[in-house]
Amino acid sequence: MKLSLDVPRGLKVQADPDRLKQVVSNLLSNAIKFSPDGAEVLLTAEAHESKVRISVRDHGPGIPKEFRSRIFEKFAQADMSDSRPKTGSGLGLSIVKEIVHRLGGEITFADAPGDGTIFRVDLPKPERVESTFTEAGTLIGANAASSATASRSSSEKRAVTA
Repeated sequence: MKLSLDVPRGLKVQADPDRLKQVVSNLLSNAIKFSPDGAEVLLTAEAHESKVRISVRDHGPGIPKEFRSRIFEKFAQADMSDSRPKTGSGLGLSIVKEIVHRLGGEITFADAPGDGTIFRVDLPKPERVESTFTEAGTLIGANAASSATASRSSSEKRAVTA
């Protein structure tokens, strides 16, 4: 598996850094889980209108059409059989959607050109410039390397920058 990052320096997003880590970790974990061996997972961030768009693209089998309307529901899994090859509780994307909405954002997904899926998270840009920032490139890069979920609870929103 190859993980590629395209996160420009200086890009700011209004978000709680711990919750942002949780969102990115979950999306990367899913992308890695559903991509074939040796495939690339791509994490990008870019300014998009009045938001910052974070995208995670995989080269997996894609999301079955009959499952798409339920993908963000609790305990939802495309393969509900006891013999499914991929494990999980079916809570991850439900949690991600809730976090993204609480951060004032939106999450969508689409078929990727060729194969796979792209998940897009749009979050607000900071409303005002603050004197201290967390390094978003480091924040996102650390998540990409570890896929660890932040455990500290906080509803604070802070500006994050690369």
